[in-house]
Amino acid sequence: MSAFDGLPKALRTLCVRDGRALQDIAQASRISPAMLSSYLTGRESPTLKTLDKLLDGLKLRLEDLAGALEEVQGHGRRRTARSAKEDLVLGHPRPEVEKFFVEQLAKLGLVPRRKAKKPASPRPKPRKPDKA
Repeated sequence: MSAFDGLPKALRTLCVRDGRALQDIAQASRISPAMLSSYLTGRESPTLKTLDKLLDGLKLRLEDLAGALEEVQGHGRRRTARSAKEDLVLGHPRPEVEKFFVEQLAKLGLVPRRKAKKPASPRPKPRKPDKA
């Protein structure tokens, strides 16, 4: 197994985590959207120079790519949630995922429903001791 096995999937993972449209990522990376697509699908392999441009466009370091490759190859461990605030959804912090979905719904002209607050349940009455 090569260190770069799974490169297309690792690049896709990094692009999804970025949250921007692929066209925006391609523009920031100074590569064509068609070439970015071919790298993400595995039809083409980026040169080291192109890989550097792509990481620069994603504002990531080589270490981030290495981590994504390890994750894809099954060697890496996903970061576990440290607290309720850092609850993860598919490996991403829940607030980021929720924000992304709300933005996507807004683009479609839909408004997300808010969770209804549960009414406070009345306190149970204290039980009287049984007389035996």
